[in-house]
Amino acid sequence: MSSMYEVLMDLPLFQGVSHTKISELIEKIRFNFLKYLNNEKFISANDSCQQLRFLISGKARIEIFNMNRRIRVLETISGPNVIGAEYLFGKTTAYPYNVYAEPEAGILKHSVLHHTNGLQNVAGRRAAGVDHKPCVLLRDLRAAYAISLETCELDQRPAGA
Repeated sequence: MSSMYEVLMDLPLFQGVSHTKISELIEKIRFNFLKYLNNEKFISANDSCQQLRFLISGKARIEIFNMNRRIRVLETISGPNVIGAEYLFGKTTAYPYNVYAEPEAGILKHSVLHHTNGLQNVAGRRAAGVDHKPCVLLRDLRAAYAISLETCELDQRPAGA
């Protein structure tokens, strides 16, 4: 069985963070560990994104439909992975897809919305309707938790290119 430190170190948000910083986070922040069984839905389309959700074990199937529900796209992801972080503070704050355990999924959930002091800048941009790239969101979340950021390359192409 992996320690909480090892589980967090495997997640993209916390890679490269020192053991000391992770220990501080574990003391300050409440994490919920959940297990979902085969085909159990744990995110529904149009649910408001209020939490960071990490797939820490197993696999998850993401299902999204086009507007008239005639086309369905499926994607299977494996842990460790972040699910839907771009909807936490983006212009669109509801999941556009359903997510199912396949065959089972271990999820680490953390509600970041009650950490208003560290996230005021990000939340202000959300209220202003500013969209975020996932890389920018992870940088802002890491900064909010006072975690050093190694690198974050942004796509510098002009809009519409």
